[in-house]
Amino acid sequence: MILLFIMSLLIISALILTGLMLRAKSIWDKLIFLNLINVKLALTMSTYSIWIDSQMILDISMAYGLIGFLSAATLTRFLLKGGHLK
Repeated sequence: MILLFIMSLLIISALILTGLMLRAKSIWDKLIFLNLINVKLALTMSTYSIWIDSQMILDISMAYGLIGFLSAATLTRFLLKGGHLK
């Protein structure tokens, strides 16, 4: 029961962060909100895997979190170098 409550709070906070990301003016704010949404979704997947007792979903959520971190780091580096494609 408590895991279901935690998952619903994580989903609600991800939806609120999505609304804030759409209203953000700076690209840096949008990048931070995107990273926060990624973390919330990885936590939701991890909580769900504990709830149904599945190690496979936990592995998938860890991979999703790693991919989200790498994409945020790559986007940050791209923006710091000027944001132009060669």
